[in-house]
Amino acid sequence: MNIIKFIFTDLIYIWLPILLFYMMYFLWEQYIEDKFVSGIEWKLLEIKIPRDIDKSPLAMEMFIINALYHESSKGWWEKRIQGAVRFFFSLEIISESGKIRYFVRTPSRVVPLVTSQLYAQYPQAEIKEVPDYTRKFSRIKDNSRYDMWGCEFTKENNEVFPLKTYVDYGLDKLDLKDEYKIDPLNSTLEFLASVRKGENIWIQYNIRASAKKYHRGGLFSKPHSYFEEIEYILEDMLKKYTQIKRDPETGAFLSQETRTPDTTLRDKIEALRKAAKKLPFDVNIRTMYIAEREVFDPNTRRALRLMFRQFAQPTINQLIRVHSTQYDWPWQDVAGTLNRMKNRTLAYYKDRVAFHPPVENTIKIPIIDHFVPPRVPSIAVMNTEEIATLWHFPGRSVETPSIDRIETKTSKPPANLPF
Repeated sequence: MNIIKFIFTDLIYIWLPILLFYMMYFLWEQYIEDKFVSGIEWKLLEIKIPRDIDKSPLAMEMFIINALYHESSKGWWEKRIQGAVRFFFSLEIISESGKIRYFVRTPSRVVPLVTSQLYAQYPQAEIKEVPDYTRKFSRIKDNSRYDMWGCEFTKENNEVFPLKTYVDYGLDKLDLKDEYKIDPLNSTLEFLASVRKGENIWIQYNIRASAKKYHRGGLFSKPHSYFEEIEYILEDMLKKYTQIKRDPETGAFLSQETRTPDTTLRDKIEALRKAAKKLPFDVNIRTMYIAEREVFDPNTRRALRLMFRQFAQPTINQLIRVHSTQYDWPWQDVAGTLNRMKNRTLAYYKDRVAFHPPVENTIKIPIIDHFVPPRVPSIAVMNTEEIATLWHFPGRSVETPSIDRIETKTSKPPANLPF
């Protein structure tokens, strides 16, 4: 007791200023970042895709690399005083009563870069700025016209392990005939096309270039990059299959022998080595089902939960559902906060909240959080190949009729055209 009294009374002049400084620094950092983000002018671009696309999702991967990977390091003044953050974007697919549309939400400063890189890969596409489709939906109430359900998805296992991608499906082979192509996005698009009038399904991928640091051996160990983390994991996985021979007298290295791992481990090793060749992004996946109350269908909600199964590699990684706007048991909603949870998810979607959530939703309070969870957005690292698999323009092998495509091709007139 004397020790506790000594710590909380005699040492208060040491630990209290440190605690207050930490709290003030945290709040200041949140304030300047919120101010910086709120000052960004956003543009929502709708992409109408050509009817005949003969390119693999590699074209979309090139667009993501060239247009959306912004990893510029910020100086001390920019970061600590101005609150500058890395550019982030939102890639979206929506279905409005079965009509499928594609969008990119981007800061206005990089609109020319985004459009030029899209045209570089898809010269026949049509890109135009449009009003935000989410703004016609207001708060959810018990007597409101609409009801909704939403959730987020994240990786189940260590995030450096990739999902099943278009390369695993063979879509990187350009000589493959259309009738033999299996686009993993096809099942998602067919599901989006099947919704009825008055129903809306939104899929949102909030992304930014990843600068995440990893730690091994504790929080205060030297941080390392995404690529170094892959190397460390590969080293750990192969350790028991590797035997190093040394000279018994001098201890000098002589040779190294590696036994062949089992099939499951070989698949993991191959997946990691492939991922190490791709640029990483921080990704937040958010989905919503919003519909008029008279047509709101729980079965559509259930189908939405299973929408990403085709990207699963069960022994390596897959997407799992988190942050659903529901309670597991009726007595959990004793405070009647379900609509509040729905409205927060709706607001997060409308404002594309992922990397800089409101400070009040980042603080965890043990008892209150049981009834009103803080819902900090879930973020996982994915490489460009994974993102291009989840969000790309379907080719000729995908025959979903309700995709908003361009019926005619456009091109520049010949230079020698007479006037």
